[in-house]
Amino acid sequence: MECLKLAWQSVCGKKRSSVLMSVILAISFAFAVITLSVSGSMIKTNDVFRKTTYGEWQLILPGINSKLKGAAANSDWLDELGVMNVYGTIGEDGVGTVDETLKKLGHITVNEGRFPESDGEIAMEADLLSKLGIDYTLGQDVTLSVSIAARENSALGTSHPVNVVRTYQLVGIIKEYTDVWTWATKPVCELDGTSSRAESGISATLCSALLTENACAEIVRQAQLQAEAFNNAEKEQGSDLRIKLCDAPTSNFFCTGFDTDKTNFIARVYQTVGSVPLAFNATKYAQQETQTYNIFFTALIFAVTLLAVVCVNIMQMQKQIRQIALFRSIGVTKRQLRQMQIFEMLFICIPSVVLGILLGAGGTWLLLRTALFKNGAEILVDIPFKQVGLAVLCWLFGIILMRLIVFQAADGQAACCTEKSAPHCGGKACADRCARFPVLCGSVFHGGGIRIAFEQ
Repeated sequence: MECLKLAWQSVCGKKRSSVLMSVILAISFAFAVITLSVSGSMIKTNDVFRKTTYGEWQLILPGINSKLKGAAANSDWLDELGVMNVYGTIGEDGVGTVDETLKKLGHITVNEGRFPESDGEIAMEADLLSKLGIDYTLGQDVTLSVSIAARENSALGTSHPVNVVRTYQLVGIIKEYTDVWTWATKPVCELDGTSSRAESGISATLCSALLTENACAEIVRQAQLQAEAFNNAEKEQGSDLRIKLCDAPTSNFFCTGFDTDKTNFIARVYQTVGSVPLAFNATKYAQQETQTYNIFFTALIFAVTLLAVVCVNIMQMQKQIRQIALFRSIGVTKRQLRQMQIFEMLFICIPSVVLGILLGAGGTWLLLRTALFKNGAEILVDIPFKQVGLAVLCWLFGIILMRLIVFQAADGQAACCTEKSAPHCGGKACADRCARFPVLCGSVFHGGGIRIAFEQ
């Protein structure tokens, strides 16, 4: 306990030098943490950005009917299944619903407002609002013409969709996703992130406008009434023109599976739903970056960290030698000195390590935010604690090495002045030692204890 108190008194008595050493060590350690963390943090941030932008779904099965939906939902290869129901279109953009699972798998969120909760509300992508010339003001009423597809009619010569005009209250601006999601039929291991929907040959309409299920069903009912009225009018006129609506909704499945082997996965999917078109998420499951540490640069970081510790201790070496010589002169044993050195090292190093990690994490975040990810992407800081631990070991090695050097240098210079011998000591050798260690004059003995006036 006495050694602990003396070590604390030593650190407090040398406030300026102790603070200087702690700050230098913390800064050097912070730079080591930044250098070690920036690569892994960049990879993690990119991975999160990829997930939030392109979704976490693994497989898309477009145009699935309710029977196949039930078969897929009960299959043993399925992990999670998200469903998008497309009831109609506005131009090339879909109108429909998405379930909660797909919102999670696709990271479908709103930049402003919320998703519709009542039948008279709608949430739309900003891109669709721009196409229609509608501003982004929430709470306004928007009037839309929704097209419901019809089957080919030989008398008409082409498909004749039914347009339903409805008015809704805009309650949310959906984060863009319909134009950035990509899928491809290449094997997962060969995806390079550049495959597009055109290359896959699979077409699927995605919902840029979201309504409630009841609101979508009402659009279909109104379309059926309009189609029926048209057919009756044409029949009365003796015309063969007829409109027959396509089955609505069209469902797109977005799912993840338990089987990571692509061949087995596809075989099990086909066994369940038959030979339906399917494709993989081309961007999310492109070749992922892996975190690697170059041995040379890692060793260089450790060497610089070690050098910083050595340099700081060299700056303090003379004072440390004088301090240890003082303690030896008043009878402090080597064992007690070693304990004091250990406690001193802990008092200085532990705060420096904690502060260095915090500064390094903050510096890594700031570097990625200002230099690489200015688009508001979520920044994830990944501190490689294994490498950081090795850096701490380099620290400890450097500090222990320097303390041993200081200890050995001071041990041969035992002071000659003690409580009893000080009045009687003399001679040139004693005078030389006292001249080298004037701090001995700051030693005061009282009450069986020792009070030491450490130099600032």
